[in-house]
Amino acid sequence: MKKNYFLLLFCIVGMLPLSAQQRYWTVYDLWKNDGETAYFDKDYKQCVVAYDTLIAKYKGKYQQDAFFNRMTCLALSGDTARAIAQLKLMIDKGYHDVYYLHKNKDLQALTAHPRWNALNVRAETNLDIWEKRNGGKLPMVRREIMDMYEDELRFQQLAFYKNTYPNSGIKETTTELAEQQKAIQKVQFERLIQMIKDNDGAVFGRTKIGRAAAQVVVLIVMKADYDPPTQEAFVTAMENSERGEYLEGDLALLIDKILVRKGLPQRYGTAIMLNGYTNEPETPLVVEDPATLNDRRKKIGLDPLNESWYKH
Repeated sequence: MKKNYFLLLFCIVGMLPLSAQQRYWTVYDLWKNDGETAYFDKDYKQCVVAYDTLIAKYKGKYQQDAFFNRMTCLALSGDTARAIAQLKLMIDKGYHDVYYLHKNKDLQALTAHPRWNALNVRAETNLDIWEKRNGGKLPMVRREIMDMYEDELRFQQLAFYKNTYPNSGIKETTTELAEQQKAIQKVQFERLIQMIKDNDGAVFGRTKIGRAAAQVVVLIVMKADYDPPTQEAFVTAMENSERGEYLEGDLALLIDKILVRKGLPQRYGTAIMLNGYTNEPETPLVVEDPATLNDRRKKIGLDPLNESWYKH
């Protein structure tokens, strides 16, 4: 199965980047649906029916993830012919997420099908075409960074499934998943540093790796709290990059995170802990030059904050 949580960057637990709006994640009705329930109950035929209903309901929008999950359930139900037909349809429409084709164990039954290898080659071709348009100057770096994102996302998915579906079969505790996730994040940060050293020593931005992967770089740096000096060096380098290399709102989150850690006023007021009942900040925000805070936010595309939320 496949789930992608493309939400506002870093604005909920997990801090996930908005990097592929075309996947229409809202089709999943806040992530949970009858198809996934049937999947975890191992009722794969009902899973197919549920996704047929979901796809029909949102007719006119190409629901890539819904089609992928339908293919998964077809494969698990033993209907390999229809699963392969579904994959072909997806690839005809430009599907290029080879990560899931290569790593998804639910598709094991399809790998022996005579058309499997040829369809994978076509998916790779689709990816090459997409990257020439959107991947920047270093498409192979982009691929590796986006794979890092998928690995990070997997832990979000596992934690969500464990807490949502009683039959998920996930053996690790939530704490164990969090520990594994932190270990992966450290490996990713160290790998990112090495890749930068191998490619002229300058941070990767939109020009080099495309907008989506540049956002993932921000995410990886955001998670590197265990190494404050290197994390701060990244932020300085990003701030000094040409305008447009990173979304300014993304950098604002990272800048405020570091300022708060140092006990300094926030620049953009993005580090907010809201009370779940009142939807008000737990404590007043301390920001630089409060009188011009909303002007600064407006310049980088952020909505204004209620003036009662921050100290004057």
